[in-house]
Amino acid sequence: MRTKLLTLLVIFLFVLICSGCTGSSTGPCPAPVTMEWKWLNPPPQGNHLWAVWGSSSTDVFAVGDVGTIIHYDGITWGVLKSGTTESLYGVWGSSGTDVFTVGTNGTILHYDGVSWSQVHRDTGYTLLGIWGVSPSDVFATGDGGKILHYDGTSWSSMTSGTDSYIYGIWGTSSRNVYAVGDMGVIIHYDGTSWSKMVSGTTAVLEGIWGSSDNDIFVVGADRFGTQPNMYHYNGTKWSPMDSGAPLKELTRVWGMSGNDVFAVGEKGVIVHYDGTTWSSMNSGVSLIFNGVWGSAANDVFAVGEYGAILHYDGAVWSIMNGTEVHYLYHAWGTSGGSVYFVGQSGTILHYDGAKMTRMESGSDLPLSGINGLSDYSVFAVGAAVTGGEGTILHYDGSSWSAMLRGYPDAMHSVWAISENDVFAVGENGCILHYDGVKWVSMTSGVTAVLFEIWGAPGNHLFAVGAGGTILHYDGASWASMASGTTEDLYTVWGFSPADIYAAGSSGNLFHYDGSTWTLINTGISLAVSGIWGSSGVDLFLVATQGYIYHYDGSTFTAMNRLTAQNFFGIWGASASDVFAVGEWGTILHYGP
Repeated sequence: MRTKLLTLLVIFLFVLICSGCTGSSTGPCPAPVTMEWKWLNPPPQGNHLWAVWGSSSTDVFAVGDVGTIIHYDGITWGVLKSGTTESLYGVWGSSGTDVFTVGTNGTILHYDGVSWSQVHRDTGYTLLGIWGVSPSDVFATGDGGKILHYDGTSWSSMTSGTDSYIYGIWGTSSRNVYAVGDMGVIIHYDGTSWSKMVSGTTAVLEGIWGSSDNDIFVVGADRFGTQPNMYHYNGTKWSPMDSGAPLKELTRVWGMSGNDVFAVGEKGVIVHYDGTTWSSMNSGVSLIFNGVWGSAANDVFAVGEYGAILHYDGAVWSIMNGTEVHYLYHAWGTSGGSVYFVGQSGTILHYDGAKMTRMESGSDLPLSGINGLSDYSVFAVGAAVTGGEGTILHYDGSSWSAMLRGYPDAMHSVWAISENDVFAVGENGCILHYDGVKWVSMTSGVTAVLFEIWGAPGNHLFAVGAGGTILHYDGASWASMASGTTEDLYTVWGFSPADIYAAGSSGNLFHYDGSTWTLINTGISLAVSGIWGSSGVDLFLVATQGYIYHYDGSTFTAMNRLTAQNFFGIWGASASDVFAVGEWGTILHYGP
């Protein structure tokens, strides 16, 4: 008997150890699958980039908002895990295994060639620039005149002699360092102390670079357009310089030599200096550039807002990443391998599981809702920005065509039950129904804006809108429901006629059990713009400021935050295949 019990115990322990393993029982258990949100569009990510630096043409780093750090290996850009959500404004290194980046709340991160780690933090200030001479001689600048110095062991404050924001820093040695900032501030460090220089301007000075002690360039902007945006130092004094872009804000400057200098700025401006004059270059975009750096005269990178990355090969500037930056309002698909996204200016994107393709919609009006029955029958709705011109489009698997144009009320959401039973909702309580032949107006009984519609089996439909409006359709007529709130409700999603969720402007979640709507306290103070879930214990909520929450039936948890962009919609093919959409072309994907 004792032997039998011992045998059973051994079998139990073996099963316990190997439970969840697949394949050969003699091998180790596979590593657990990590589910997380990742960037899908624009690639590699869509946050603003503020600075770029590299150790070579195959080792380039760019940093930006919400802890963004991306790396270029000479072939592709990829996202690195920074371990922070602080915005990062400056990057510099002594080599590819000794890189620093700085940002909000006094954050300083260090990269050792393998991973990033936080080496400094102080909530009293923001750091905006960084430059160094060696691994043990690094300077960081920030707001309030803050300057820090790293001696290879620790960071310590220096007396700058100014309380202005200091944006840029550069030097030729540890005894010859220059920093620039607000109100025309230029300060110099001689190895002992910082002292002010006469700049001759009150413009905001943002970037600095030089080829030598007597050939230094500074760029910036005068908010009133009355002062030059570029200055040059000849070793004796600072003088205004004609940048070739006199009315534009210039943000950063970098060069290979004194006769090969690049400056970047707003509205896609890139100018080049050949040692004699500055001339404009064609960037091909109108975005703001915040950083420029290169490894050679024919290998220059410029980075900017919405994740823009451009490369110069010595002849032309070309876009390295995706530039689809229209707002995206909604998503729907037939599977994770066929997802449609709609947004500004008639934008419709299609994702096939591998690549994103822009579709020809035939419309330039904003599209705010999409739903369908198959890849051969998809409906999209929208309207003019100023209201009216309600539009309904249909995709037959080959092309998009207009079903309805110029309707007096804007359309915001659509839900399809069958080819002859489709509903659209919008402004002024408008509800339209398609019977397979034509769209006909229905009586809603309200004049409130209706933001979204969702349908359950058995011809039960629910629409939510302004002022706490919730409508129910029983297959015969629409009737108002008591929501218990006056807040605007932007989104509705459910699993059955007796298990439905709605949310809106205050971050509250409301649940319908088939009888009454009840408030669920989420602890969320942001507006919730989209809900989707695979079940009542696997619910996703997207909100403003880049937040996504998960509800497991009892607790709301903030998920990994990748952006500060506002989200507008969410849809999933399964619990491990979810898409969130928002401002400036943002598409995030949740999965392994």
